[in-house]
Formats: sequence, C-alpha cells, structure tokens
Amino acid sequence: MVVLSWLDEGKRQDVYQMYLQILVDQEKEFKTTSHEYVMRVIGEKFNLTPKRVAAIVQNCHDEEQAAKDGSMVDDKMAKYVDAKVKEHIDNAYMAYGEINPNEFVESPTGVADIGGSSGEVVRVEDLYDVDDLEKKAVLREQGEAQLLIDEKVYIEDVDNTMVNSNANSDCRKLVEKAADFEDIRGQFAREESDKIESSLPDNGFIEDENGDKTETERRPRWKYVAQTINVREQKRLGKKSRRGAKLKTNQMKDNTLVEEDGKLRIASVAEVAQTAWKPERDENEFIYQGVKAAWLNRQHKGDKYGWGRVPDSMKAKQEEEIVKEAESTEEPEAGTDVDAEKETSATTDDSKDEK
Repeated sequence: MVVLSWLDEGKRQDVYQMYLQILVDQEKEFKTTSHEYVMRVIGEKFNLTPKRVAAIVQNCHDEEQAAKDGSMVDDKMAKYVDAKVKEHIDNAYMAYGEINPNEFVESPTGVADIGGSSGEVVRVEDLYDVDDLEKKAVLREQGEAQLLIDEKVYIEDVDNTMVNSNANSDCRKLVEKAADFEDIRGQFAREESDKIESSLPDNGFIEDENGDKTETERRPRWKYVAQTINVREQKRLGKKSRRGAKLKTNQMKDNTLVEEDGKLRIASVAEVAQTAWKPERDENEFIYQGVKAAWLNRQHKGDKYGWGRVPDSMKAKQEEEIVKEAESTEEPEAGTDVDAEKETSATTDDSKDEK
C-alpha cells in the first residue's frame, strides 16, 4: 500500500489560482465568502484533502508576500527538484514493473487515517449473505454521507476582532453595573474637580521654558482579561469543579470580560482565542488563518497587496534593490581595478616621500 507520487509546482499554482478565482467570484455574487467551502470544492476538483489544499494555499500566499517584501524565490531550484523526484519515481515503478500514476495521490485510507477508518473486525455467521450485507452497508453509508452534505453549514469569513464572544446574563450584568459606576464616578469628578488634586507631579501639568503649562498625556493603560465562573451553574450542568471535564458545545459560554482604558466590555472572539481557556481550534481554520486574515484585511481595511498575486513590476523592483544592495556590500576580489588603483596611489605616495 505504498504510492509514490509528487505534487509539482505546476499543480500547486493551479490550486492557488483556482482559490483566488473562486474567492473573488464568491464575494461578487454572494457578498460573503467561506474559506472552508472553497477548500472543499478545490479538494474535490484536484482529488486532494481540504487540509492539503489549505496548506498549499497558505504556502503560496507566503511566497507571494515574501516576494513583495524583497525575498527572492528560487524557481530554478524548484524545477530541478521536481524533475529529479519524478525521475526517481519513474525508475522505481519501472524496476517493479508497475504503472506510474503520474499525478499526486493521497495516502490510502489504510495507511493514513484520512477517512476515519478503524481496524475493528466484526464476526459474521455463515447464515448471513455477506454480499447483501455489503450492498446494504454501502447504500446506508451513501445516505448518511448525503445527509451530512445537505445539512453542512460552512464557516463564513468574519473578522473575529469585531465579533463578541458568548456571555451569559451574569456577565452582561457586570458590564452594565461597571458602566453605571463609571457614570457616577465621572459625575462626581466633574463636581469636585476644583477640590481634588491630580496624583501626577505638578498637579498633572508641565511647565516649559517660556513658563507655559501644558497638561501631561497619560500613557495607555494595561488591558485586563478575566473569565467569570458560576460554580452553581457548573454543578447544575454536570461540571463538578473548575478543572473538571469540558461542557458540551451547546452549553459552553466564554464569559470573558476585558477592561481596557477604564472601560469594561465583553471580549471579542479573537481575544478569547488568545487566553488559556480558548476553545478547541479547527484544524483547517488554523492552517489557512494567515491567508484568511489577509483576505479580511483586503475587504475591510483596503490592504491592496496583502492578498493574492503581487504584480511582477513590484517583484522586479524588489529584486533590483536586492542586487544593488548586494553589489554595494560585496568586497572587491584580489586583482580587480580597485586594487590596482590602491597600488598606484601607494606607489605615488612612496615616491613623494623619497623626494
């Protein structure tokens, strides 16, 4: 169960180009996109797993951004490696007298557990018709697979920094109480502003050389993140302690609060993902998170060359700057014109000293 195959550069670029085209068309037609959906469609087109497609897209995106930043990708080396690997695969199939697939083939299910297979053995009595059981099992699995496809809800591309995390009523009440307290404290500070002195030096003012006083700028405050835990609710839902087993998906609440610049608010999904109690990550989303973030920045922040193909003119300009920088820092070799000029000047100085 060994298949020798190689994913060459041409197929990689075809996958990446199809990804760019589908995502742009999807955004124009539906005004929303889904990287999860695009990876699955491309995988069915090229007979690849969604994880493989995600890795290819992310890798090609990194290469384009590296070229934009001035790093040079060695295309000649890639072509040489492709040719040598294919030559080795051809020789191996020729030696064993087998047919070379001449395309990239995913690992069989028995070798890599891609399809969720298992090594369990079920004993079947001789009284049963095994062929009939196999046909019924295939039909049943086809129906279950079709049902999963029909009910599948793909993850939409959303900027997690703009989406609030899940929070229960207790967490929201804390935010409301904090806002009320800030209003009361602000009103009290305005009424007693003449009586209260600032804790900063010189009552918060700095005097310059001309004697003018300017108010000092406060530095940005720290950001505090905390999670509220209701022990009674945990016990009611079956979680006995704070370090016990995780709750079910429909019972989970992040209940994360953020205090920043004196304001209390509910944490965003991106902020919860950076905490110790972050939810289990999706493997595919984790693989292409870089290119997905670049796409969202292009849509919401107008980052023009942060996603997709980088113009050849920009790449050529970066390559020229790299070559010029390398030539300027390169030391001249022995026997060059620079060395000859140095020797001539040294001889002239010696003759002047002798005179």
